[in-house]
Amino acid sequence: HKPIPPFSPVRLPLFILPETVQERLPNMPKLVTVTVEGVADRGMSLARMEGKVLFLPFGAPGDEVEAVVRKERKGYANGEIRRVLVPSPHRREPRCPHFGVCGGCAWQHLDYEAQVAGKATAFQGLLRTRLGPDAVRFRDPLPSPREYGYRTRATFQVTRSETPAPGYFRGASHERIPITACPICHPKLEAL
Repeated sequence: HKPIPPFSPVRLPLFILPETVQERLPNMPKLVTVTVEGVADRGMSLARMEGKVLFLPFGAPGDEVEAVVRKERKGYANGEIRRVLVPSPHRREPRCPHFGVCGGCAWQHLDYEAQVAGKATAFQGLLRTRLGPDAVRFRDPLPSPREYGYRTRATFQVTRSETPAPGYFRGASHERIPITACPICHPKLEAL
């Protein structure tokens, strides 16, 4: 007997195909091209799509990106960056080899000046949300003299095995990710 091929395309009559896949499958994720306008709380970036705010992790203000919309709500949507089409001048290569997997740092892909400005904007947004539009205005944060090697405390997750290996939790989970380096830790702490 003949083996079944691993994939055989099915040809459907043209008259039953919808004009767009989106009309036929409304729950299928959308692909959009947007420009990242700014940053929000917890390292998220924000863009606008069809009158809604679109929250995207790991975006940089000024990036033009192709994004997948994962979840839409009445006034906002959540998505993921599929690829950066035009990088922002604030975008850089993260120093940490675990960036994007480890849940510790969310903004190492931004230059330090953009990180500090983003944190100030996110904090002011949080105050506006919690305390109203006339919330108290704080002074801008003071940047640290050391961008890396400043953290003197960290909570490592260690396996129970013959050779314990330190790690951190993956972002938004309790899955342990083994780490080989943590550039934000003080060198003496990182040496542990």
